[in-house]
Amino acid sequence: MIQRITRSPIAVSDMLDIAEYFAEHNTPQAGERFLDTITATEKALLDMPKMGVLRSYKSTRLKDMRMIPVNDFKNYLLFYTLNPEHSIFCLLFLWR
Repeated sequence: MIQRITRSPIAVSDMLDIAEYFAEHNTPQAGERFLDTITATEKALLDMPKMGVLRSYKSTRLKDMRMIPVNDFKNYLLFYTLNPEHSIFCLLFLWR
């Protein structure tokens, strides 16, 4: 059973930059809603860690990388890996 989520420094930076963009170009509530939605997406991953699409890359460092759209912000993708120590490691968020 997956017990925790860890975010890389890049994921934290991406997340805050995107929220700031929404707050500046829409409303402050949009930025807060984005952050809340990230948390909800991560909680869903705790229940179903393999729900993201398994990606295939040539690099062995990216082996077993998964991708899932952020709930309610489908143009934003969360890339993550499952770790043997029963955790999810969030690598980054991208706009598509």
